[in-house]
Amino acid sequence: MLPPGFETIEKYVGYWDVPTTSERWERRAAASMDEVRAFYDDMLAHADQALDVIALHDINAMPDDVATLARLMLALMSAAVAIEVVGAPRDPYSPYPHSVRVLRGPSPWG
Repeated sequence: MLPPGFETIEKYVGYWDVPTTSERWERRAAASMDEVRAFYDDMLAHADQALDVIALHDINAMPDDVATLARLMLALMSAAVAIEVVGAPRDPYSPYPHSVRVLRGPSPWG
């Protein structure tokens, strides 16, 4: 599922590997703070190595395992909002579920 060296974070692929910004927000919002914290801590420990691997590939032509790793790194950015900024999986003054949908984000993983 992931490039060699990332076996310890493969357990997160099933939940956190989603293709869009909206889906990453929904995953963060639906998770418990403990789940977000575990994902954040494990991913952060691999972040430098992951970025090195991702940087070796063209964003539009990544092998599947590297693309999965890249999407997990995007999910890490979403988790970082919960851990570093908000202190909760959901923003405290926004309704959940909300009706805002990002229809198109940055290519290729909107």
